[in-house]
Amino acid sequence: MRLGHTLGLFAGSMTSTATLQAALDVMKNNEPSIGYSVAYPFGVIGPILCFYFLTRKVKPGFPPKPARFHMGEITIERLPEGGGALGKLIALLPEGVQVATVRQDHRNRLPDPDLELRVGDALMIAADRSEAIQEAATLLGRLDPGRIAKDRADLSYQRFFVSKAALTGRKLDEIPMPAGTEIRILHVRRYDVDLVPSPDLMLEIGDRVGVLVPADQIAAARSHFGDTVKSAAEFSYVSVGFGMVLGVLLGLVPIPIPGVGTVSLGIGGGPLIVALILGRLRRTGPIAWVMPLPANIVLRNFGLTLFLATVGINSGQAFVTTVASQGPLLLIIGALVLLTTVSIVLGVGVYVLKLPYDDLLGVASGATGNPAILVYATRMAPTEWPDIGYAMIFPSATIVKVIAVQIIGLIALAG
Repeated sequence: MRLGHTLGLFAGSMTSTATLQAALDVMKNNEPSIGYSVAYPFGVIGPILCFYFLTRKVKPGFPPKPARFHMGEITIERLPEGGGALGKLIALLPEGVQVATVRQDHRNRLPDPDLELRVGDALMIAADRSEAIQEAATLLGRLDPGRIAKDRADLSYQRFFVSKAALTGRKLDEIPMPAGTEIRILHVRRYDVDLVPSPDLMLEIGDRVGVLVPADQIAAARSHFGDTVKSAAEFSYVSVGFGMVLGVLLGLVPIPIPGVGTVSLGIGGGPLIVALILGRLRRTGPIAWVMPLPANIVLRNFGLTLFLATVGINSGQAFVTTVASQGPLLLIIGALVLLTTVSIVLGVGVYVLKLPYDDLLGVASGATGNPAILVYATRMAPTEWPDIGYAMIFPSATIVKVIAVQIIGLIALAG
């Protein structure tokens, strides 16, 4: 079997387009594309079949997804010794509990740390644990639902879409509110998850913020957040273009390997490293590096479609000729490479490391590296942990594949 076919089989069985590009750079011909196109379909189907049969054997159980946002209304019956300033009381509350509204003298108002509380006043609090709500109620008095929420004469609850790029990539306590307005962010809904707005939480385009605001300031609050859905499909050409340029430049940097030669991260690995760095920074001055998830998915799938179409057009004739001459050999080798990798990851994860099943599926999806596999994993394990495991493993696995295929190719060509 030709070396180019072998490298392409490895890239295709791992469904890694970055690895294919590295193989093409080493071989300087289209032979890797042939092996890639042969192995790629089973590279996607194989892990899905493995997940299916392993799930039937293990029969894992998953607890209901816990809610991350809880609210409660407390009537104050006890105050701390030495005074009842709201700021002092907040310091005594369980970790993660935030005061959203204060009811005093039959009126709702936004919290002020200097406000002196009295027995009979009420607090609306938010927390990421229901137990924290109960602990706060035990500390201060009793739960009294409906006392604050039913009165909207002074404060109105509104939901707005975050659609202004200037609000993203910054911590909540760093975002200026419009002058002359009183806005209290009560919670943030990010896609399908409700989040308690901690001071270090960063907003993203497409978030929906639930706010308390005086009725006469609703229009100003809406203008501040933007409140347009179409922003979720938009992105900055400047940040994408600049990030791609940096990634390509990094991918061109030669990395010396003693006894082998020089390798590089290529146009797949370089942008991946830069994306990780910029994603961590999130914002540099006026440039936001975070792309809305809907736009991210569309661009990712569109780019992959164009890449695969180009590969197919350039290697279609050679693919037919190779398969006709070598029969099912390429298919079998590609399947064996894939099954070996997935079997080792799943076997070690289940029987040696005893990883939680949803973590394991995420790790295995990241090792293979195809988003379609991750989608199936989230259906087999309907929690957030497959996504987390995938995000942790995918970058390092991709870089290892890119470097490995170049080292193997250089050694084989030198020999």
